Amino acid sequence: MRTYNVVRKNEYQGHPLLSLRFYPDGFHGEILKSILDHLRYAVSQSSQVFIVRLDIRFPVYYNSVLPANAIFIGFLANFIKHLKRHGCNPHYVWRVEPGEINPHGHYHLALFLDGNRVQDGWSIKYKAEEFWASALGIQVEDVKKDSRLVHLCQPNSPDSHFHTGFKLQKYYPDFDQKLYDAYCWLSYITKVGPAEYEMPGNRAFGCSQLPVMFP
Repeated sequence: MRTYNVVRKNEYQGHPLLSLRFYPDGFHGEILKSILDHLRYAVSQSSQVFIVRLDIRFPVYYNSVLPANAIFIGFLANFIKHLKRHGCNPHYVWRVEPGEINPHGHYHLALFLDGNRVQDGWSIKYKAEEFWASALGIQVEDVKKDSRLVHLCQPNSPDSHFHTGFKLQKYYPDFDQKLYDAYCWLSYITKVGPAEYEMPGNRAFGCSQLPVMFP
């Protein structure tokens, strides 16, 4: 990934980031902006927003003639269609990182969902496992047996929703604090790694399309 727009501060547009003490190489400004835009848009569309973060990995043994991104993007398109059919009003940001062992790398996926329809992150993880297995052409039981293939990232914050994600309720007094905590948690996706790369023909991050007039 290009690293010309790197943020080396502990905040972005007034929102806290993870500590530079642990991520001294900084954070990708383009992805920070995309996450913030999607967060603001989701809040503008619903009184409650549920935020889920998943890590998606390929099995170490997996081989395909298709590029990794093509498989992931196909999975994501089908998964998002399912969430739309069920009224979750999904929006997303994803980013791929290199893997030390797996040549395919791994994918971080942030989902912004209607919190009136989604109550916990586990149900989203279980459904993602089905779609990831289908994208890989393997049995869903094989995905479920290896929890790393579709991993639900569980925030430690006491403001999280049972540690399965963040539920932002627009008219509650703790809304601002939860929003800041959620953004800080999501900033992990944007960290600049020590070995940044972009494989030929592959994008390093992507997101759902927001209305042209927003924000």
